[in-house]
Amino acid sequence: MRWLVGIDLHARSHGAVKTAAWLRAHLRADPSREPPEFVGVHVVDERFRESAKVMGALRRAGEEALARAAALDGDAGLFSSLEVIMAPSPEDGLQQAAAEFGADAMILGRIAPRGGHELVRLGSVARRMLRRLPVPILMVPPDLERIAIAAGPVLLATDLGSDATAAAGVAAQLARGLARSLVVGYVDALPDTTQSLLDEIWVQPPLTSRRTRADVEQWCTAQGIVPAQTLLSHGPVVDDLLGHARTTDACMIVCGSRRLAILDRVFTSSVGTDLARVTDRPVLIVPGAAPAPG
Repeated sequence: MRWLVGIDLHARSHGAVKTAAWLRAHLRADPSREPPEFVGVHVVDERFRESAKVMGALRRAGEEALARAAALDGDAGLFSSLEVIMAPSPEDGLQQAAAEFGADAMILGRIAPRGGHELVRLGSVARRMLRRLPVPILMVPPDLERIAIAAGPVLLATDLGSDATAAAGVAAQLARGLARSLVVGYVDALPDTTQSLLDEIWVQPPLTSRRTRADVEQWCTAQGIVPAQTLLSHGPVVDDLLGHARTTDACMIVCGSRRLAILDRVFTSSVGTDLARVTDRPVLIVPGAAPAPG
């Protein structure tokens, strides 16, 4: 499995690099698969190409950032290669690099640290990449250290729909590679209540129908996965999933993406993006079905 690690000029890449080093140390090579490989990438904005002096300074800064990242934890052998990519934007460069180097997944750092209450938490590049999702993206808090990564299972968050099918396969593969158990969590959302300016209470019906633990187990069987544990709760989806991650001491959360169109995002939030914004541990968001045209 080849992982692309996005490196910027700031400390927000620190957690992504530390998590890459943790994955390299813990993923056991499957005899039928190639050993995990990590490629460090920094994107230089090509809009500055007309100024050779500025472009040269940006490229040198990117090369220095890649060198610092490679030296973190003294793990100089972490990256198989370090690449500086020129592109119209960071997200274009990351997507280009994912295709060019045949990346199976990507690791990116967010802006907000663990336990922080900042208004801006992901950052514009991370947010746009989660909309595109050219490959599964592992979002990591910038201050996450290797020793802080939990010792528990891989937690697969599912809505019991087709959008979580690919995530189920990836989560099971990671659990095997990390020699961790797989836990599946499903939250049967309670109705949302909102209060109008006239103090009227409006109730929004739940987005999912009421399900039982047998439904969760039946879905797991259909995906060909055998979790060590299934968790079913009724409440706010993101809050409950974060609670499941804490109580199981999950090393990471894996979830699918509905790949909402821009207009859909006005009315419905993305659970994967919301988890990536607030959690204190890595969240792997796996592309689901592409949105319907129109």
